[in-house]
Amino acid sequence: MIPPVLKEVRKDLREYLNVDSDTLWRGKDLVIIVGQNGAGKSMLRRMIKVGANRRNIYVMDFSQQGRAASGFVSAALYGDESWESTGYISIQVFRKAFEQTSEKDYILIWDEPEIGLSEESQLGVTQLIKQKMIDERDPRLLGCVFMTHSRLFVKQFLGYPKLGFVDMDGKFDSAAKWASRKVKPANLEKVCKRGHERFQKITKMLKD
Repeated sequence: MIPPVLKEVRKDLREYLNVDSDTLWRGKDLVIIVGQNGAGKSMLRRMIKVGANRRNIYVMDFSQQGRAASGFVSAALYGDESWESTGYISIQVFRKAFEQTSEKDYILIWDEPEIGLSEESQLGVTQLIKQKMIDERDPRLLGCVFMTHSRLFVKQFLGYPKLGFVDMDGKFDSAAKWASRKVKPANLEKVCKRGHERFQKITKMLKD
């Protein structure tokens, strides 16, 4: 199970993102985090890493930040999008992730794991995750965290026995309700404004 790693992170950041460190992961080993663009999911991912590291837990972070980086390490893990398809790389990242080993307890984190994947491939990936988390679980793997926009991806885990769910917008208290919600067009100007304001606020908090 994933320990309450956010307890190790600054309280003002936790309060600003409205995440409760005492209950967020309690009893869970697979956590799905959702929210509108600019809701703070990427910041929460960084906070999880900081808190985990302070508890001597290794975090394997498979994010867009890593995919966009250059260099040998990035290319070895993510491949090269200049000649490999985005979807192919996403699939390979999942396969390689569960091949990793660690001498310490560890957590796997994915930010938008569905990028470039067809619905059929998303189903294949979720099947792989269940296989690795239930049937072939590494004893040092404490759990997985997914930050996603895909309702299809989320629906595949609704029956998972130890599923945690966090809606960064605070509108839904369960994955089932979020996955079955009625989707309406977003006001793009408000989305961009919100994301920019949140980025500025967090940057100021970190500087202070």
